[in-house]
Amino acid sequence: MKNMVYGLAVAAFLLVIQGCSTTISRMPENEFNGVDFERLKRNEYQILGNVTGESCSARYWAFPILLPAMAIFDDNTGLDHPFQGTAAIAREAAYTNAVASAKEADALIAPKYEEEHFSVPPWYFRVCVKFTGKAIKVLTDQELKGN
Repeated sequence: MKNMVYGLAVAAFLLVIQGCSTTISRMPENEFNGVDFERLKRNEYQILGNVTGESCSARYWAFPILLPAMAIFDDNTGLDHPFQGTAAIAREAAYTNAVASAKEADALIAPKYEEEHFSVPPWYFRVCVKFTGKAIKVLTDQELKGN
């Protein structure tokens, strides 16, 4: 009887710790841009080229404290936003990394991102995001007068 209970406990434990993995591709609708491109005329910004930014974020269930989502880490800033979702943190950081990868870039146009989710419920959840798009520089008044 003791061996059967032990065997059932091990089987239940193995069912619970199965890892899951998912990949999602999306094209956000101005979700990350602080610039309204509908109001910018084509001669008011310069396309700097294609850029890519990546980031990962993970959530751990810290034992023995029985609170889910105890810690959320992102590749760039360490411990951050303990009650925000891991995907939102990773998307925000990947977008920021993409913009930062082009010198003088202000924002992205035609952004796309791909999310890869991995989890071992309920202890570990990780999201990695790869953002791509065209980096733009909004021209200053002085630069516009020169055109």
